[in-house]
Amino acid sequence: MRRYDILSSIGLGIIGLGFCAGGIRLGFGSWQQPGPGFLPLLAGSVLFILSLALWIEALRSPAEGIRKPFWEREGAWKTIGLTFLGLVGYLLFFRSLGFITVTFFFALVMLRCIGGKGWWTALVVAALLSLASYGLFAGLLGTSLPKGKIYGCDCRDRAGISYGA
Repeated sequence: MRRYDILSSIGLGIIGLGFCAGGIRLGFGSWQQPGPGFLPLLAGSVLFILSLALWIEALRSPAEGIRKPFWEREGAWKTIGLTFLGLVGYLLFFRSLGFITVTFFFALVMLRCIGGKGWWTALVVAALLSLASYGLFAGLLGTSLPKGKIYGCDCRDRAGISYGA
């Protein structure tokens, strides 16, 4: 596995740098008005950083024996099914409950049930993730996100589009 992790991290790092170069070539724009290269640059940067972390981790880890493929592990289909149901629930309740609430519960289920994290870790990370992502998209980038009925809003964005159920 170690050899495959090293090779895949190098390949994904090169792809990430390619996306970064393309994003720079297209033009970043600004945080308030992103240009066409904003998402490629952002995605390429994230991919490169994650591939760098994988590469470092692969170099630090000892060589290991052959592991079972994901599909053959016990409980793999349960994990896939729970993830799929979580995504369907996210889609169904996104407008009525709002971005922050649905993102919080989705992250909580993923961290606790699938990731096996403890309750405190799952609660704190889910709260931070939902608030930080809302701050990024709604605050910094000015994206209209549904607030949901539980916040007492009329569930309309700036363009007048209704998010109510």
